[in-house]
Amino acid sequence: MLELKRCKICGKEIGNVYDTDYFALISKQYCSECKKLTDRQNSRIRSKRYRDKKRRELEQAKRTAENLQDEVTELRMQIQMLRNMVN
Repeated sequence: MLELKRCKICGKEIGNVYDTDYFALISKQYCSECKKLTDRQNSRIRSKRYRDKKRRELEQAKRTAENLQDEVTELRMQIQMLRNMVN
């Protein structure tokens, strides 16, 4: 069992099993300074993925709307042709 926990990035000592709560200690991976940096990087990555996903969804919605608009115009033309045939 590890008695001493160190930061994964800088190697700074995070805590000791005998001084702190064991279960709180095993969940920690980074020291406070590295935690701030990793949180900032992770939030930047998450927000970029979210923006990219929204951009793709918007582009797909626009393509679908254009396709539906084309289909509507074709159906209107067919209806008009059928009306002309009946009259």
